[in-house]
Amino acid sequence: MVIENFQQVQPYFEWLVSALPIFFRAMLVLGIFGLIVGYLASVARHGPGEGFNVLAKHIINSVPDLVLTSPRRTWAIALLSIQESIRRYVLVVFGVFVVIILFAGWFLDVDSEHPEQLYISFVLSASTFLMLGLALVLSTFSLPNDIKTKTIYTIVTKPVRAGEIVLGRIIGFSVVCSAMLAMMGIISYFFVTGGLEHRHTIAVADLEEIRETSAFPSGRGPQRIDGKTVKPKNLGDAVKQGQTTLDAHHRHLVLQDPDGSVRVMPSKGHTHGVRKVGEGEDAVYELGPPEGMLQARVPVQGRLRFVNERGSEGGISVGDEWEYRKYIPGDSAAHGVWKFENVTVDRFGERPTAEEMAAWKKPLAERNEEEQRLAAIADNKQGLPLDLTLAVFRTNKGNIEEQIRGQIQVVNPNPAKNLASERMPFVSQEFDIQRIVIPRTLRTSNAAGQLVDVDLYDDLVDNGEVEIRIYCSERGQYFGMAEPDLYIKAANMPFAWNFLKGFISIWLLTIIVVCFGVTLSTVVSGPVAIVGSLAIFITGYFSKFIIDLASSVLFNEKTAFGGGPVEALIRIVTQRSLVADLDVPGEYFIKQFDRGVMGGLYAVANVLPNFQLFDTSRYVAKGYNIDSNMLAQHVTVMVTFAVVLTIIGYFSLRAREIAS
Repeated sequence: MVIENFQQVQPYFEWLVSALPIFFRAMLVLGIFGLIVGYLASVARHGPGEGFNVLAKHIINSVPDLVLTSPRRTWAIALLSIQESIRRYVLVVFGVFVVIILFAGWFLDVDSEHPEQLYISFVLSASTFLMLGLALVLSTFSLPNDIKTKTIYTIVTKPVRAGEIVLGRIIGFSVVCSAMLAMMGIISYFFVTGGLEHRHTIAVADLEEIRETSAFPSGRGPQRIDGKTVKPKNLGDAVKQGQTTLDAHHRHLVLQDPDGSVRVMPSKGHTHGVRKVGEGEDAVYELGPPEGMLQARVPVQGRLRFVNERGSEGGISVGDEWEYRKYIPGDSAAHGVWKFENVTVDRFGERPTAEEMAAWKKPLAERNEEEQRLAAIADNKQGLPLDLTLAVFRTNKGNIEEQIRGQIQVVNPNPAKNLASERMPFVSQEFDIQRIVIPRTLRTSNAAGQLVDVDLYDDLVDNGEVEIRIYCSERGQYFGMAEPDLYIKAANMPFAWNFLKGFISIWLLTIIVVCFGVTLSTVVSGPVAIVGSLAIFITGYFSKFIIDLASSVLFNEKTAFGGGPVEALIRIVTQRSLVADLDVPGEYFIKQFDRGVMGGLYAVANVLPNFQLFDTSRYVAKGYNIDSNMLAQHVTVMVTFAVVLTIIGYFSLRAREIAS
């Protein structure tokens, strides 16, 4: 799995300190712009002299209006908005969602390698689109329709302030959308968990001996299981193998080891617990619910650097246009180094049982066979769990089904100690997350060249810091790495809570859209307001791209290529390369015009919220925890825009002088 779109989340207060200066600058510019627009509108209506007095009067009267806002009157307006929404058959949207869920099974790909991603992405996307459509229609047409039908007069002639009308409608429509989203969330959760729930069984008598062959050094040939070839290295020490029953459109390979224990091999990104039921020929192995499918992983990322064959910094480019990853060559001293901080056994290690811990503390020479097994379990539980995703670049084809071998090493970052574990081999797994557990007890070479045991946390971790090195072992092959490709896996968060946070993000996005819709509806008609809201949403969703493009035009940054709108049109017509000089008559004037246009877009894109950041569905679908700091940042953005847009809506509605 690739998680390049998952950014490191700043701690909330660190983010807040950095965001406050930007907020105050934006409010200053917005305030000046509002005064200019308000003055021009007042002059157009009342003339130059009286226009200034009217504007000043509105500003002075706004202070008591906003301060003396009545919660009771605001809630009364909100109730009217809720009743109006119900009369508009808003429940039809919920009915559409239910119908979509009922027939979703007909269209979802049953052969998907990651069905949980498909199910979660589907319900979150369906909920998002339906809620945004509902929010746009409710918020943009309500107030213009009341003004058009003159029913607004029954409100403004009462002692109700303009701010209470705007805030009441925002609250009312938000309550309606919240109730709808809550029902969608409950149905979605049971749809996902119920749709992915399945069990398998396999009879003990169906387990077959794994055939031996002299054609392979291991003495084992590849086994054909469920249409797939299982390599000897995947079989381990197993003596028997078999297939489970076909459930949820897949089977699992079941292996029996010499000691009689049974392992269930992963399929479609998950495995199962297993228990034996019955005795003798009638005994069967029953597989429990799927494990590893619905997760909320908590990745703890480190800082990545590359060391080449000569020992200097730097990775290799293999000519890929996507420069996200750098590469290291195989069978060389080149490696990637991740440095982690705050690494402790209490943070990442799992607590062994008392029996396992007692066996682990016992000297190796004094352990019997059972104690050795328990000690190994305790050693792994106290180890460092890593999730690894590496890209592979092959300079020779070889056997495409064979995976590339690599090595992993744990190093003390303190140069004075000069301590590193021996390299541990692993086999890369492209396109999937590979779990590697570094045991607590590792081996290293002492000054005499002898292998001795070292403790991961006591010897290799220095003041909470540790380095993990990755090597590629095969000549002519390359490992591609980016910083998120390796992380320490902390304890999982509950999936239900993560799923709820995904819907909270949709709710926050919906509230912002409601605020924009209501504010625009105080100025223009319903159709214009809905088009304006859509334009704002699209601009905000692609704000990062717009800012990158504008920065390349305004500040000559290499964030995007092609220039502004006129330059881009000329390049399309003349089939000119994006990176070539424009070199046409009037180039100076074209670039100056584009600078003016892109300057306006740059300002707008920086003021609007980045709606794309509110899309957390990829976190939930791919099994990663939505960081609480991120959610707190989104809540802060939503509250800020709700307050600012309510104030703008108040002044806009006051300026219309309804029923005066």
